[in-house]
Amino acid sequence: MGSKTTVNTVKGWLSMCEGGDRCVAKRRAVSDPIIPTRLIDVHTYGSQFWSVVETNNHQSFSKYVALSHRWVADTPRLLRNNYLAFQMGQSDDVVPRSYQDVFVLCRKLDIRYVWIDSLCIFQDSADDFLHEAATMIEVYANAFCTFSIGWESPHGFLRPRNTRALLRWNTDNLNGLVPPDRHLFVHDHRELRETIGQTPLNRRGWVLQEQLLSPRILHLGNDQLYWECDGRISSETEPDGLLPHGSDYRRKMLVDNGESESSTWQDLVVQFMRLDLTFERDRLLAVSGIARFLLTSSENGLPEGNGSYSYRKVERKVDPTTEYVAGLRRFHWIKDLLWQPMIFPQRWIEDDVKVNRGSFNRCPDNIVPSWSWAACPGPIRWTVEPFDVWHHDVSDEGGPVACLRNINFELLGSDIYGLPKSASLDISGLLIPAKHTELDGPEYHPNGVEATSNQQYFYLYTDGFMYPLPYPRVHGDVRSLITAPLESCDSFTPTCFIIPLISLSIWKDPKTMGLVVQERPRAGDGLREFVRVGSFTRYHKPDHNRQDCAGLAIMNAILKNVPADGDKFEQKLRDSAYWWEDYERAGMEDGHDATAKAEWTTIRLV
Repeated sequence: MGSKTTVNTVKGWLSMCEGGDRCVAKRRAVSDPIIPTRLIDVHTYGSQFWSVVETNNHQSFSKYVALSHRWVADTPRLLRNNYLAFQMGQSDDVVPRSYQDVFVLCRKLDIRYVWIDSLCIFQDSADDFLHEAATMIEVYANAFCTFSIGWESPHGFLRPRNTRALLRWNTDNLNGLVPPDRHLFVHDHRELRETIGQTPLNRRGWVLQEQLLSPRILHLGNDQLYWECDGRISSETEPDGLLPHGSDYRRKMLVDNGESESSTWQDLVVQFMRLDLTFERDRLLAVSGIARFLLTSSENGLPEGNGSYSYRKVERKVDPTTEYVAGLRRFHWIKDLLWQPMIFPQRWIEDDVKVNRGSFNRCPDNIVPSWSWAACPGPIRWTVEPFDVWHHDVSDEGGPVACLRNINFELLGSDIYGLPKSASLDISGLLIPAKHTELDGPEYHPNGVEATSNQQYFYLYTDGFMYPLPYPRVHGDVRSLITAPLESCDSFTPTCFIIPLISLSIWKDPKTMGLVVQERPRAGDGLREFVRVGSFTRYHKPDHNRQDCAGLAIMNAILKNVPADGDKFEQKLRDSAYWWEDYERAGMEDGHDATAKAEWTTIRLV
């Protein structure tokens, strides 16, 4: 793999991409042109020594390679007690063979500096880790190229390779219909996905943002090298370009998202939550670079056209410290609260996503607020689908039925897209007492509420398993049935509450979505505090169930409890509720009416 031909192929890819420059421009348009705090100096061709250097953000260090790799038992680490020795210089043979091969390849490519997380960040300093994690978007976006080692081998990657080969088809039985000199060239449109995407490295949570933020990636595969940038995907066997598979477009999706920033973000979060981390505490940090890139790019604009790079600056309209908090975007706060564990039957899940109930064995750190998707102990899906008609304001066609009053956020470290020391949401909404009953098994249950002649309650199903108090938060693997009282109910002892967040009309079929919460003890005065334990989606087709009163009960409760002389949101909500009440009543039995036992209040979601 270290042959002159291979090196020339890589140089050709670099030259072609550097000439176009679009990959670099798009990512660097939304990142600061800073240089990593420390780099590894591999010196020039023929050297067998390396050293750690402080860059002081000097431009002479601007051309460097970043390494994306998977830590193993013998991964060398920069510590305070070996820093001086690493600055003085070390022989190549003190680091693993994969590191040595990276150094050798860089020297052959005339690239002197390398950034490797284990050797450029102090591994025994939490402060240094938080500071450097906040600059990840700059480290990878400003790298000349990122080298990605998918498989850690004790023999490195500059070794003789067993290239893939296909046996020639025996044509003797075709009676001479096919000339013996004919050949087929096989194009595998899933080659990059199968060869690179399924490596141990790409199951590591940090790698998603490392590779998405990098302008160029050289994948150091077992059988050959692969090249990936926004302009092309190539391999040594097809240096002029592979036909990309649909999943290979996520890099372009990141920079070409246009007005679809919301769906791009949610798609990437779903991918990210399938990946593992050594320390669950790092989950929000490991996606902070993507969050900052998307939110910053939506403000700054991105280069447009072929070679014409114009940048449009837009002033922030909100406090940047609360624009994004613990995975939640203020403008899309309801969407980002409505996540659920992905526990659907295996047959519903695409072949290359191995998700089942056994996947939910993570232990999220208590520093993550209960309402954040990062608090889920496994893969997630979003309750609001991309094709759902979405209204950010209250209207007759649906919209929010709760209002975000305030975001309370205390930062841990310097990165506003990183870890919160504390984070809570003050939400005004309809608080409905409820009980939850775990279902008998994980089988799929219909979303429609079953008909009942009992006029004291209405019923909902949770979207996935409940994740209840107290800590440690033990969960089952099944959905729950929510029972909520109507005003006609005389006695009811709740185990939880539901708070509707939004009502939508999809193909003229209404649905209401919201959270299941539990109240926690509070110290002193102030707002009542709740934790998120689940979510619900209530579908209703009046013609299908003439006794399903859930939607009507919620709308009547809004009309009864929301003050008529309230603020602008509350007045618009009442107007909308009148329309929805008539819609919900359509198809109900004559004289059938219901109002949920509820209160309109402001809670603090923690």
